[in-house]
Amino acid sequence: DAGAIYGSILFNGAGLKGGAITITCGGETVKGATLDDGSYRITAPEGRCTFTVAAGFGMASAEVTSASSATRYSFEVVKGGSGYELRRQ
Repeated sequence: DAGAIYGSILFNGAGLKGGAITITCGGETVKGATLDDGSYRITAPEGRCTFTVAAGFGMASAEVTSASSATRYSFEVVKGGSGYELRRQ
């Protein structure tokens, strides 16, 4: 089963335009990108997944869970101790 993961990503107080998104669940990977306002919607396999966004700042990742129904994850990219991190909003 697969469900949609959707939401928005902010960077420096604005929507992250054109961020490359990769969602890896088990051995399966799906890709997408943020729209001009930082929003996204990607269908991913059900289960525990790693959500990664890449843009001019580099890469940032977070753990997410994909369910058979749509799941919302909105993030802000923040500077952390070892680079950038995704902080859930």
